Amino acid sequence: MKGKTLAAMTAAILLAALCVNGGENRNWDFSKDSQTLRFVGIKDKVQEASSLKFLTEKDSQVYLGGAAVNAADFGSIEVVMKSDKDATGQLFFAPTVKELSEKASVRFPVKASDSFVTYRIDLSGNELWTGSISCLRLDPVEKADVNVELKTVSLKAPFSWDFNAGTLLGGWTSTGASELTYTADSLSFVCGKDPILQSPALKVDASKYNAIEVVMASDKDDALQVFFGATSKDFSEKGSVRAPVKASADFQTYTLKLSSNALWTGTIGALRVDPVNKADTKIQIKSIKLVNLK
Repeated sequence: MKGKTLAAMTAAILLAALCVNGGENRNWDFSKDSQTLRFVGIKDKVQEASSLKFLTEKDSQVYLGGAAVNAADFGSIEVVMKSDKDATGQLFFAPTVKELSEKASVRFPVKASDSFVTYRIDLSGNELWTGSISCLRLDPVEKADVNVELKTVSLKAPFSWDFNAGTLLGGWTSTGASELTYTADSLSFVCGKDPILQSPALKVDASKYNAIEVVMASDKDDALQVFFGATSKDFSEKGSVRAPVKASADFQTYTLKLSSNALWTGTIGALRVDPVNKADTKIQIKSIKLVNLK
C-alpha cells in the first residue's frame, strides 16, 4: 500500500474516532473526563481538582466524544468555563465529524473573568439541530494565547432554566424584585410591587408542551401567575394561568397546565412568571421548565 494512501486512511480513522469515543454522554466533567476526550490546538494542559486549564493555539478544538443524542431531546448546551480574554466561542454539531460545518454551529460571546462563567448556548434556533447528533465540537475561543479553564459541558432539555450562582438569570430578566442573591442551587429575592421574571425570546411550539413547572419557595401564601404570548407585548390576563402558592421553607414544584387556556396555541415567543402578588414576600426560585404531561 502506498504511503500517501496509508496516511490518508490513518487520518480518516483518527478523525472518525474524535466523535465516537465513550458512551452516550450528556454531561462532560473536565475534572475527570478530560483524559477520554480529544483536543486539537491546545498546549500546557494542567489538570485541576475541578477543571482543566490550557493555553489555546490557533483554532483550538475540544471534541466531546460519545454524544449520540436525539436533537429533539435537547435544546441548548451549557458551558462552564473561564477565559482571561474577551473572545468568541463556537459550538459545532453534526451526525458525523465529516459533516461539521459553519452552518451547523452557534457562536457565543466569551467574557474575560477570574471566576467561572456559565454560557447557555441555544441550539434549537439552528434548523440543522435535528435528528441524530453524534459529534459535538467546542471551540472555546477563536484566539491564540488565551488561558482557558473548562469545568463542565452539559446538554440541557429544551426550554428548561436553572437559577443559581453559575447560571444567574439564564437569559431571563427581573423587575420588581430587590436583594437578589444567588446560591449554589437557587435565586432568592424580596418582592416589590408586581414582581416579574421575563423569559428571553423563545420559539415554542405550543403543541409540544402543555404545562410549565416552577420550583420555588415562598414565605407567604399567595398565587403564582404565568403569562404567555407571541411577544412580551402580547401579555394579558386572558393569556395566563394561575396556581395557589403555599408558604414553605422547602422548595415546592408548581405545575400549571398551559393547555387549559385556549390561547396556548401556535408559536409562543415569550413567557412571564409572576411568582407572587404580595410585596415584601421572600422568594427562592430554583428552576422553570416547560413539560409535556401525559
